[in-house]
Amino acid sequence: MQPAYLDLTTLSVVIMTVTAFLCATMLFVWRVQRTYPGFGLWTLANLVAAIGFFFLILRGILPDFMTMILGNYLAIATNLLCLEGNRKFLGLSSNRWFDAGLIALYAPLMAYFTFSDNNVAGRIVVSSLCLAIISASSWYIFSRAVQKEKNFTYKFARITYFAFMVMMLLRAILTLTYSQITDFYAPDTVQSAVYLMFIVFAVLWTFQYLILNNERLQQELESAQVELENSAKTDFLTGVNNKRNFFEIGNSEIQRAERFPYSLAVVMFDIDHFKQVNDTYGHAAGDLVLTEIAEICKKNVRAVDVLGRLGGEEFAVILPQTNAERAEKVAEHLRSLIEEREIEFLSEKIKVTASFGIAELNGADEQIETVLDRADAALYEAKRAGRNRVVSNFHKVSSAKLPVG
Repeated sequence: MQPAYLDLTTLSVVIMTVTAFLCATMLFVWRVQRTYPGFGLWTLANLVAAIGFFFLILRGILPDFMTMILGNYLAIATNLLCLEGNRKFLGLSSNRWFDAGLIALYAPLMAYFTFSDNNVAGRIVVSSLCLAIISASSWYIFSRAVQKEKNFTYKFARITYFAFMVMMLLRAILTLTYSQITDFYAPDTVQSAVYLMFIVFAVLWTFQYLILNNERLQQELESAQVELENSAKTDFLTGVNNKRNFFEIGNSEIQRAERFPYSLAVVMFDIDHFKQVNDTYGHAAGDLVLTEIAEICKKNVRAVDVLGRLGGEEFAVILPQTNAERAEKVAEHLRSLIEEREIEFLSEKIKVTASFGIAELNGADEQIETVLDRADAALYEAKRAGRNRVVSNFHKVSSAKLPVG
């Protein structure tokens, strides 16, 4: 005969106590830190499990309907809540037809093996097969998630659900072929072993849920940190480097160009008569023009080039490993694209042009400011000469036939 501490009544008390404690732990976490969709259902699952085993313990004290039927229903509900929590956490839609169909199949079979044919083995087999189906569903959705996330915790979840599914299938098979159980609470090796594993899985899944939630929280914090760092480095309107970050990168590029060495050029430009755009169409139109110009530049410079907004309608591009002649071609290409672009704002079509100045790094330059000063002087010459043109070293390189505005 088995030791008394392995009888199912004792093990039910242990499981009830453990799941109640795990539920309290998750409630505490829910209160003190951010949680994500699905966490509440996981927490509720532990509570329902504790209540279900509480009813199972009371068999013989309460009617069978409240102990065997309700207790087993709550066991199924526990696993369905976990499944729904998994779906929510992974961003999947709820599958109520699956849940309702499983319950509709489970209810009459349990009623039959309780009232029409009081068959303990039949109840165990039906419950085990239903639990195996639910666990297989969780295994499936985590298997799909692993393919996307490559996350160890997701892999671990997949393994635990697969292991529980196998255990339930073995329980059903061994109950039919090996177990001689006629009274659910009579000592039985198979059922006692399964109940011990219930405790193990309850603990594993709870810690798994806590880790999944903490990982999601960590990912969100890291994303927020990256976003904060990016917002400190980028211009809020156009998404290109802001002035401070542009100067920091520019000084680093100068040091790199002098160390190796290689040529480096700076293109500086601003939008011609930009104030007229704001005065005519409003500041919202002006913001749209700035955004469109920035997009044109981002799509037509190299990944190694550094694009920045220096303020207002003024932009600059650092071109590593580029001499003045090559920079002139880049600037002329950008000038032509800007001139050709029609920017739609409400029912209006806005056309603008831009003036460009170019400077190349020389041996006397130690900071990006000195190169920008020469590029700014060239830009001033482009504006003085009629705008909508590219100037390098105070010589006009190209221009439109007619300046706009």
